[in-house]
Amino acid sequence: MPALLRRLTWPGLLLASFCVVAPASARDFTADLLSNPQTFAQPPFRTDSLLVRFQPAADMARMQSNLARHYGAVSLKVVGAAEHGWFDVRIAANAASRRDAVRNIIDTYRRLEADPTVAKVTFNWTFKADYAPNDPYAVDDGDPSDRNVDQFYLYYMNALDAWDLSKGSSGVTVAVVDSGVAVSHPDLKNIIASGGYDFADNDSNPATDIAGDKGNGDGVDNNGDGYTDVGVSHGTHVAGLIAGIMDNGAGIAGTAGGGTRILPVRVMTDEGAGDLNAIANGLKYAADHGADVINMSLGMPQKLWCIIPIPPDQLGAMSDAVAYAYGKGVAIFAATGNAAENGTSCGVSYPAALDGVFAVGSSNRAGQRSYYSDFGGSYGQVAATALGGDFVKNGEDISVTEWVWSTWVVSKGAADASNGQYQPGQHTYSGALGTSMATPEAAGLGALVLSVDPSLTPDEVYAVMRENAKDIGSAGVDAETGYGQVDFLATLEAAATSTVAVN
Repeated sequence: MPALLRRLTWPGLLLASFCVVAPASARDFTADLLSNPQTFAQPPFRTDSLLVRFQPAADMARMQSNLARHYGAVSLKVVGAAEHGWFDVRIAANAASRRDAVRNIIDTYRRLEADPTVAKVTFNWTFKADYAPNDPYAVDDGDPSDRNVDQFYLYYMNALDAWDLSKGSSGVTVAVVDSGVAVSHPDLKNIIASGGYDFADNDSNPATDIAGDKGNGDGVDNNGDGYTDVGVSHGTHVAGLIAGIMDNGAGIAGTAGGGTRILPVRVMTDEGAGDLNAIANGLKYAADHGADVINMSLGMPQKLWCIIPIPPDQLGAMSDAVAYAYGKGVAIFAATGNAAENGTSCGVSYPAALDGVFAVGSSNRAGQRSYYSDFGGSYGQVAATALGGDFVKNGEDISVTEWVWSTWVVSKGAADASNGQYQPGQHTYSGALGTSMATPEAAGLGALVLSVDPSLTPDEVYAVMRENAKDIGSAGVDAETGYGQVDFLATLEAAATSTVAVN
């Protein structure tokens, strides 16, 4: 629906051209808000923010101090054009309940309205766009633990609301440094960037998924290294979470699926294992071939990591490759690992633990760290989390509670085990879980940030994502979930404005 024709609604409030409404000055409408139960059930404005325009002669330095001291303000953000003079005043969120938060923000509004240095104050009203993608699986069926295809994670991270600001841009390319990508999958084929390389086989074809060729694993651990041969399925799942084509009437919608390009860089064999040399070369290749964002849903085997904490200098070639890409302005996202158990972890794995990398953990829809999501350790820390799925464990029994669905290509082994239901190389969709799934969701948000402001550096992309994440786990920044769970809407809103810190 065209933006100008979208209906902006607040439940219980009808805006119509034939309504006769008394002028605002004739009554205290905040009293009406306080007397309406709907205000507390579903606040029509943010309860941690007010929009303020100061008197022309106001001393801004003094105003910042005054706002912090008397109103609990924690930051100012310029709203729109600076010459218009509007500021988003963020208020410390310390209310014990939603009702208290509503009362507090109304009280702060009233006090600012009476402040002689303030020319105008308004609530930061919230609006909902009518937009929703027409992809049939881009829904939340209310039960992510079942095997029905849905994308509940989009809703919990406010992706649909954020898409009203940006759905992605063909001017932004995300390199999927992984096991290859099924480039002819109908939900991916039109957004694959030219180029790509296979550092596992050392050829220029990182993405073939024709039966009998690479990418159609036999489902067997052929060399006994503990990795089952699944071909390009993993990289295909990752690519779909980033840029699965939106509004094509089929399948899923990627988190940045409105045009973001995917550059496949294959660094892992059919059995999902790649060496440091291949990954370092893949990073450099991605940086040299137009990547704005790099996604690495991979990590060092955690059994080794738990026994011997590997010092960063042992990852010298990879660290140098990360620094090279970072120095060329590429934002890099990597998975923290999946080996946490019973509330303990051996730490954030490499490459997520390297400097210059945004380390992505996994959280669930309840706002808790996923059971398996790694954290802490001697060398790295979680930057933030995304919804990577979850399970509960009772002894050796595992029960999946949240699946993350995305694009998939059927391996030969999976086809053989399906009794004829699937064929090798068949394009479909599958549920999976892990920090491998959380990472491309965060990388997709990074791509959206760059679609809003392509001038941002990697550090600026990381900062706007961290600072606008939803706080989960322990209050404030914590070891298990970092700054919290990424919030697409809050992040894109912040990316479109400049920020002035309040002392």
